[in-house]
Amino acid sequence: MSLSIDFYFDFSSPYSYIAANRLEGFDARNGKTLTWRPILIGAIFKLLNNPPQTELRQDYMMRDAKRTASFHRMPLNWPSRFPVNPLAACRAFYWLYEDKPDVAIQIALALLKAYWVTDHDISDADYVLDLGERFGIDREYLQEGLNDQTVKDKLRQTTEVAYQRGVFGVPWVFVGDEPFWGQDRLDQMERWVQISGWKY
Repeated sequence: MSLSIDFYFDFSSPYSYIAANRLEGFDARNGKTLTWRPILIGAIFKLLNNPPQTELRQDYMMRDAKRTASFHRMPLNWPSRFPVNPLAACRAFYWLYEDKPDVAIQIALALLKAYWVTDHDISDADYVLDLGERFGIDREYLQEGLNDQTVKDKLRQTTEVAYQRGVFGVPWVFVGDEPFWGQDRLDQMERWVQISGWKY
Protein backbone atom coordinates (compact mmCIF):
# COMPACT_ATOMS: atom_id res chain seq x y z
CA MET A 1 0.00 0.00 0.00
CA SER A 2 1.40 3.40 -0.97
CA LEU A 3 1.76 6.03 1.73
CA SER A 4 -0.44 9.12 1.72
CA ILE A 5 1.36 12.36 0.95
CA ASP A 6 -0.34 15.41 2.49
CA PHE A 7 0.60 19.02 1.78
CA TYR A 8 -0.65 21.44 4.46
CA PHE A 9 -0.46 25.13 3.57
CA ASP A 10 -2.00 28.52 4.31
CA PHE A 11 -2.73 31.07 1.59
CA SER A 12 -1.39 33.89 3.80
CA SER A 13 2.05 32.26 4.19
CA PRO A 14 4.84 33.37 1.82
CA TYR A 15 6.58 30.04 2.27
CA SER A 16 3.38 28.22 1.32
CA TYR A 17 3.35 30.26 -1.90
CA ILE A 18 6.92 29.17 -2.64
CA ALA A 19 6.24 25.55 -1.71
CA ALA A 20 3.05 25.31 -3.77
CA ASN A 21 4.87 26.49 -6.88
CA ARG A 22 7.72 24.08 -6.25
CA LEU A 23 5.27 21.21 -5.76
CA GLU A 24 3.36 21.86 -8.98
CA GLY A 25 3.87 18.77 -11.11
CA PHE A 26 4.87 16.61 -8.12
CA ASP A 27 2.51 13.79 -9.13
CA ALA A 28 3.92 13.56 -12.66
CA ARG A 29 7.53 13.70 -11.43
CA ASN A 30 7.11 10.99 -8.83
CA GLY A 31 4.21 8.83 -9.93
CA LYS A 32 2.54 9.55 -6.57
CA THR A 33 -0.48 11.59 -5.53
CA LEU A 34 0.11 14.68 -3.42
CA THR A 35 -3.04 15.71 -1.54
CA TRP A 36 -3.33 19.48 -1.11
CA ARG A 37 -4.81 20.51 2.26
CA PRO A 38 -5.18 24.25 2.92
CA ILE A 39 -5.58 25.06 6.62
CA LEU A 40 -5.91 28.08 8.89
CA ILE A 41 -2.50 28.28 10.54
CA GLY A 42 -3.71 31.18 12.69
CA ALA A 43 -6.14 28.81 14.41
CA ILE A 44 -3.27 26.44 15.19
CA PHE A 45 -1.16 29.32 16.53
CA LYS A 46 -3.99 30.12 18.94
CA LEU A 47 -4.12 26.53 20.13
CA LEU A 48 -0.37 26.61 20.65
CA ASN A 49 -0.49 29.99 22.43
CA ASN A 50 2.11 31.29 20.01
CA PRO A 51 3.22 34.85 20.74
CA PRO A 52 2.12 37.51 18.23
CA GLN A 53 4.37 38.30 15.30
CA THR A 54 7.04 40.77 16.40
CA GLU A 55 8.23 43.57 14.15
CA LEU A 56 11.76 42.14 14.25
CA ARG A 57 10.57 38.69 13.19
CA GLN A 58 8.35 40.04 10.43
CA ASP A 59 11.13 42.23 9.05
CA TYR A 60 13.35 39.17 8.78
CA MET A 61 10.58 37.06 7.24
CA MET A 62 9.91 39.70 4.60
CA ARG A 63 13.58 39.75 3.64
CA ASP A 64 14.02 35.98 3.77
CA ALA A 65 10.85 35.22 1.79
CA LYS A 66 11.88 37.61 -0.98
CA ARG A 67 15.40 36.20 -1.03
CA THR A 68 14.12 32.62 -1.10
CA ALA A 69 11.62 33.32 -3.88
CA SER A 70 14.36 34.99 -5.90
CA PHE A 71 16.61 31.97 -5.37
CA HIS A 72 13.88 29.80 -6.90
CA ARG A 73 13.31 32.38 -9.66
CA MET A 74 9.82 33.26 -8.48
CA PRO A 75 8.37 36.75 -8.17
CA LEU A 76 7.27 37.80 -4.70
CA ASN A 77 6.04 41.24 -3.62
CA TRP A 78 5.08 41.69 0.00
CA PRO A 79 1.32 42.40 0.08
CA SER A 80 -0.09 45.64 1.47
CA ARG A 81 -2.43 43.60 3.73
CA PHE A 82 -0.67 40.97 5.84
CA PRO A 83 -1.85 38.60 6.99
CA VAL A 84 -5.28 38.15 5.46
CA ASN A 85 -8.10 35.81 6.39
CA PRO A 86 -8.04 33.05 3.73
CA LEU A 87 -11.47 31.57 4.53
CA ALA A 88 -12.97 32.23 1.09
CA ALA A 89 -9.90 30.88 -0.70
CA CYS A 90 -9.87 27.71 1.41
CA ARG A 91 -13.60 27.09 1.02
CA ALA A 92 -13.44 27.57 -2.75
CA PHE A 93 -10.61 25.04 -2.90
CA TYR A 94 -12.42 22.38 -0.89
CA TRP A 95 -15.67 22.89 -2.81
CA LEU A 96 -13.85 22.12 -6.07
CA TYR A 97 -11.18 19.65 -4.98
CA GLU A 98 -13.24 16.48 -4.72
CA ASP A 99 -14.65 16.61 -8.25
CA LYS A 100 -12.15 18.89 -10.00
CA PRO A 101 -8.81 18.47 -8.20
CA ASP A 102 -6.68 19.77 -11.07
CA VAL A 103 -8.82 22.90 -11.37
CA ALA A 104 -8.78 23.40 -7.59
CA ILE A 105 -4.97 23.24 -7.56
CA GLN A 106 -4.67 25.69 -10.45
CA ILE A 107 -7.05 28.08 -8.67
CA ALA A 108 -5.03 27.69 -5.46
CA LEU A 109 -1.84 28.58 -7.34
CA ALA A 110 -3.61 31.55 -8.93
CA LEU A 111 -4.85 32.77 -5.53
CA LEU A 112 -1.37 32.47 -4.05
CA LYS A 113 0.05 34.43 -6.97
CA ALA A 114 -2.71 37.02 -6.68
CA TYR A 115 -1.79 37.64 -3.05
CA TRP A 116 1.97 37.24 -3.13
CA VAL A 117 2.72 38.82 -6.49
CA THR A 118 -0.04 41.22 -7.55
CA ASP A 119 -1.34 42.28 -4.10
CA HIS A 120 -4.99 41.28 -4.50
CA ASP A 121 -7.14 40.88 -1.43
CA ILE A 122 -7.94 37.17 -1.46
CA SER A 123 -9.99 37.55 1.73
CA ASP A 124 -12.62 39.24 -0.49
CA ALA A 125 -15.13 36.57 -1.54
CA ASP A 126 -16.02 38.57 -4.67
CA TYR A 127 -12.40 38.43 -5.81
CA VAL A 128 -12.34 34.66 -5.27
CA LEU A 129 -15.55 34.32 -7.31
CA ASP A 130 -14.12 36.52 -10.08
CA LEU A 131 -11.02 34.39 -10.24
CA GLY A 132 -13.09 31.22 -10.35
CA GLU A 133 -14.96 32.57 -13.38
CA ARG A 134 -11.62 33.00 -15.18
CA PHE A 135 -11.19 29.24 -14.78
CA GLY A 136 -14.65 28.53 -16.16
CA ILE A 137 -16.33 27.99 -12.77
CA ASP A 138 -19.91 29.21 -12.62
CA ARG A 139 -20.16 32.08 -10.15
CA GLU A 140 -23.36 30.92 -8.48
CA TYR A 141 -22.00 27.39 -8.18
CA LEU A 142 -18.84 28.62 -6.46
CA GLN A 143 -20.84 30.99 -4.25
CA GLU A 144 -22.83 27.97 -3.09
CA GLY A 145 -19.55 26.33 -2.10
CA LEU A 146 -18.39 29.30 -0.05
CA ASN A 147 -21.56 29.02 2.03
CA ASP A 148 -21.77 25.22 2.17
CA GLN A 149 -21.71 23.85 5.73
CA THR A 150 -19.94 20.65 4.66
CA VAL A 151 -17.12 22.74 3.18
CA LYS A 152 -16.89 24.87 6.32
CA ASP A 153 -16.69 21.70 8.41
CA LYS A 154 -14.04 20.24 6.08
CA LEU A 155 -11.76 23.24 6.59
CA ARG A 156 -12.24 23.20 10.35
CA GLN A 157 -11.69 19.45 10.58
CA THR A 158 -8.61 19.52 8.34
CA THR A 159 -7.08 22.26 10.48
CA GLU A 160 -7.85 20.27 13.64
CA VAL A 161 -6.33 17.11 12.18
CA ALA A 162 -3.20 19.03 11.18
CA TYR A 163 -2.85 20.24 14.77
CA GLN A 164 -3.38 16.73 16.12
CA ARG A 165 -0.71 15.41 13.76
CA GLY A 166 1.79 17.91 15.15
CA VAL A 167 1.70 20.66 12.53
CA PHE A 168 2.92 23.93 14.06
CA GLY A 169 3.86 25.83 10.91
CA VAL A 170 3.42 25.87 7.15
CA PRO A 171 4.17 24.59 4.63
CA TRP A 172 4.20 21.06 6.00
CA VAL A 173 4.24 17.74 4.16
CA PHE A 174 3.60 14.31 5.63
CA VAL A 175 4.79 11.25 3.74
CA GLY A 176 2.84 8.70 5.71
CA ASP A 177 3.74 9.76 9.23
CA GLU A 178 7.13 11.24 8.28
CA PRO A 179 6.97 15.04 8.78
CA PHE A 180 8.72 17.66 6.66
CA TRP A 181 8.32 21.29 7.77
CA GLY A 182 9.23 24.20 5.53
CA GLN A 183 9.76 24.79 1.85
CA ASP A 184 13.47 24.17 2.40
CA ARG A 185 12.74 20.49 3.13
CA LEU A 186 10.94 19.78 -0.14
CA ASP A 187 13.98 18.34 -1.93
CA GLN A 188 14.55 16.00 0.99
CA MET A 189 10.86 15.10 1.02
CA GLU A 190 10.80 14.25 -2.69
CA ARG A 191 13.91 12.10 -2.31
CA TRP A 192 12.22 10.32 0.61
CA VAL A 193 9.24 9.58 -1.64
CA GLN A 194 11.44 8.32 -4.47
CA ILE A 195 13.49 5.84 -2.43
CA SER A 196 10.92 5.01 0.27
CA GLY A 197 12.91 6.78 2.99
CA TRP A 198 16.09 5.94 4.80
CA LYS A 199 17.23 5.02 8.29
CA TYR A 200 18.39 7.74 10.65
